[in-house]
Amino acid sequence: MQKKFQVKIAFSISPEKSSFSPLLFAGDLHKGLLAAKDLGYDGVELSLRDSKELEQEKIIKTLENLDLKVFSIATGQSYFNDGFSFSSDDKELRKNAIERMKGHIDFAQALNCNLIVGGILGNIKVKFGQGYEVEKKVTDCFCQCLAYAKEKNVFILFEPINLYLTY
Repeated sequence: MQKKFQVKIAFSISPEKSSFSPLLFAGDLHKGLLAAKDLGYDGVELSLRDSKELEQEKIIKTLENLDLKVFSIATGQSYFNDGFSFSSDDKELRKNAIERMKGHIDFAQALNCNLIVGGILGNIKVKFGQGYEVEKKVTDCFCQCLAYAKEKNVFILFEPINLYLTY
């Protein structure tokens, strides 16, 4: 028996303006969701800075009313807007990145969607002989987030970033 695949289409939106990436309707989440529905999309990717600052129940209700799905949450704004990253030399920024990811994981669980890890890795700059230290920081942060995501039954997707943006 041959397995059938159904293609779902979506585009990225954000509740706030962002300094990067092709986000449609950045700054107006409701308008973006309405446009997705009107244009016949199946859902959206939410590009978020901080899930805990959102009116999550209102978003979930709007998605239900529009019969739309969130397929994934992108996490890069935590780095690009706030500087939180897994590769930071600053231990507090790494801790903040992990806590921010946990908030995203909780929201992803409520939305029954995936979480994308890409930009939150940071702009990794490796000096000769220091690759191991940077790799250890990133791995430690990533493993903490993976363990938390596993508890919540949330899949984390690793997004390869263009080499011009990071190491």
